[in-house]
Amino acid sequence: MSRTLSLSYLEALKNKRLAAFLSGDLVSRIGDGMTLVALPVLVLGLPSELPAAVRLSLVYAVPLAAPLIVSLFFGLGTKRFDPAVTVAADSALRILFYGLVAGLALGGTLTFGWLLALLSAGSVLRSLGAGARRLFALGLAGPQGSYAVNGMIGLSLGAGMFVFGPACGGLLLLSGSAAPALLANAGTYVALLAAVLVVRHSSAQPGPRPADPPAAVSGWSILRSKPRILRLFAVLFLYDLFYAPVEIAMPLLMLHDLDQPSTALGTIWACYGFGALAGAVAVNYLRRFPPAPVLVAVIAGWALCVAALGLAGTGAAAFAAFAAAGFVYAPFNPLVFVVLQGQLADHEQQPVFTLWTAGLTAALPLGLALGGPLVSMVGSRQSLFLSAAVSLGLALAALAILRNELWPASSRPRSRRKRSAVPAAGKNG
Repeated sequence: MSRTLSLSYLEALKNKRLAAFLSGDLVSRIGDGMTLVALPVLVLGLPSELPAAVRLSLVYAVPLAAPLIVSLFFGLGTKRFDPAVTVAADSALRILFYGLVAGLALGGTLTFGWLLALLSAGSVLRSLGAGARRLFALGLAGPQGSYAVNGMIGLSLGAGMFVFGPACGGLLLLSGSAAPALLANAGTYVALLAAVLVVRHSSAQPGPRPADPPAAVSGWSILRSKPRILRLFAVLFLYDLFYAPVEIAMPLLMLHDLDQPSTALGTIWACYGFGALAGAVAVNYLRRFPPAPVLVAVIAGWALCVAALGLAGTGAAAFAAFAAAGFVYAPFNPLVFVVLQGQLADHEQQPVFTLWTAGLTAALPLGLALGGPLVSMVGSRQSLFLSAAVSLGLALAALAILRNELWPASSRPRSRRKRSAVPAAGKNG
C-alpha cells in the first residue's frame, strides 16, 4: 500500500469542492437517522392485519431487494455509471418518494402496501448510490486523500445516522406524527442533490471518468483474477454475517438477562453511536500506520468487545462494552476500502466496489434470518460468545490473506534453505 495517501481531514477539507460535497453527505445522513427512529413509529401506527414484528421486518427487508439487484447488475456486468449522476438520481428518488410517504401520512391516506411500494421505489439506487458517493468523493480528493475521504464518510455516517439524526427525529416525533421526520428526510436529500450539482458543474474535473466500454471488465472477473481479494471478500462477508446475532442477542441480554428497562436499549445504542463517532475521528490518525494490520486489529478488537458484552453482569458494563465496540468498529469500512484501493487499478475500483457493497449488503438480512433461530437455540450470551469466536477466527484468516502487506517479502528473514544455498567459500571470501 502506498504511504502517499496521508492527507489529514483538515488538509483534505481545504479542497472546497470536496468540503461542499461532504457537507451535503452529512446532512443527508442526518435525514437517514431521522427515518431510523420515525419509520417504526409510522409502521406501527398504520392499520394492518399483519403482526407488528412481520410488518417491521417487511419494511426493513423488502426495500433492500431492488437496490441489491441494481448493484449486482453493474457489479457482475460491464456497464459503468457516472458517480455524480448516480448520487443525484438517488437523491431525487429519495426526495420524491419519501416526500410522497410523508404527504400521504399527513393526509391520513397512507396504507401499509403503499408504504412498502413507495419505500422500495425510493431505495432503488440506495446501494449503488452508496458506492457512488465514495467514488465521487475519492475522485475529488485525489490519491493522497484516500484515507481522509474514507474516514470522513464513516464519520458522516456515524455522526449523522446514529447521533444527530435520531436526536432530531425524536424531537420531530413530539408533534405526534412520524410524517414530519420523513418530510425532513426528503429535505436533507435536497441538500445532497444541490451539493452534487454545484460541485459537478464547477470548473474543475469532477472525479474519475468511467473506463472506456471496450476495455470494461465485470467486477466478478476482476475478483476472480485477484484471488487474494476474493478470499478477503469471503472473510468479510462472514464477518458481517455473524454481526447479525449481536443485533438480535443484545436486546434480549439487556431486557431479560440483565433485567434492564426498555429505555436502556436507546441508551446502549447511543453509547454505540458515540463510540463510533470517536472511532471515525480516530481514522484521521490511523493514516500514519499501514492499513492492513490495523484492519486485522479492528476485527480482533470487535471480537473482544462482543465477548465483553456477553460477559457483562450489569447494565453499565454492557454500555461500556458496546461503546467500545462502536469505537473499534468505526474504522472498519474506511480501512477495507483503503486496502482495496491498494490492490486495484483505478478503472477496476468502480465495478469491484459496487459488487463488494452488494455482496456485503446481502450479508445482513441473511445473518438476521439465521441469527434468530441461533439465539433462540443457544441463548443471548452464548450466541454473543459464538459471534466473538467466529470473528476472532476471521481475524486470523484476514491475517493470513494480508500477510504480504503485514510482513513485506523484502523484510522477511531468509529461509534455512536459502541460507544453506550460500557457498561456504562466500563466508570466507
